[in-house]
Amino acid sequence: MRATTAAVLLAALAAPALAFQFDLAAGKAKCFSETMERQTLTVGAFEARDTALTSEGLQVEVISPKGSKEFSKPDITTGKFAFTTTEEGAYRFCFTNPSTAQRRVEFDFRSGLHANDASRAAKTEQLQPLEAELLKLEGQAGDVLKTFEYLQEREAEHRNTNESTNTRVLWFTVLSIVLLVALTVFQVVVLQRSLAKEKLIDSRPIFMS
Repeated sequence: MRATTAAVLLAALAAPALAFQFDLAAGKAKCFSETMERQTLTVGAFEARDTALTSEGLQVEVISPKGSKEFSKPDITTGKFAFTTTEEGAYRFCFTNPSTAQRRVEFDFRSGLHANDASRAAKTEQLQPLEAELLKLEGQAGDVLKTFEYLQEREAEHRNTNESTNTRVLWFTVLSIVLLVALTVFQVVVLQRSLAKEKLIDSRPIFMS
């Protein structure tokens, strides 16, 4: 459990902060996937630049692991999004270029601590260095607390699953023993009756002799 806790904490502290650009051909779509834990703050910004003069925007969608859309815009050239994940799994960030010209897309994506830092940037610019650092530490402490709460929930789920499995195994074992005993008694009775008909043994049941 300690190893798992350490791994999750390291994952939270090393949450992704990606900024890159890519070319999106005309009439094509491109998706990026990122696996995130539940209750993770996620922010992103994007901008489509023209490689040829066109006024058409992109279709931008952020899709949850279960298929619901956290963000969806049909015709946009620049924008931002922010949401807190409600489920664990792979989230997809999809860009579709409906125009007849290639577009160059700049995409900045942050989650976890990096997202918190980005959301607090406007505040920290007006604070003294010590105050800004305290605000940052406060946010990190809150994220670590959320991680521990998540781990406790997972541990409780695993414990309930193990208890349920152990109970089922116990009842299955008891039922198997009862069936084996009943089958053995049945076979002995059938064998005794068969031999009694041939007058090889006493016709009285073995268990009554």
